[in-house]
Amino acid sequence: MLKINRVHHIAIICSDYERSKHFYTQILGFKILQENYRAERKSYKLDLEVGNLYQIELFSFPTQHQGHRDLKLPACAI
Repeated sequence: MLKINRVHHIAIICSDYERSKHFYTQILGFKILQENYRAERKSYKLDLEVGNLYQIELFSFPTQHQGHRDLKLPACAI
């Protein structure tokens, strides 16, 4: 079995950015490290701190279909 010592970050893709941002910051209380609007993709990337060891990268893809089979992800997000 593979032994994993540490996880640096987890990427999460959402279709409703404002709702997801509210959930992770206001409900779960994660701290915003950086927020970027990527105009060429018409999407946001939000870096959140989880404790002092981990990060969540929240990506918005509002124009994509919901469901993993229909979602066309950029190669760097796979």
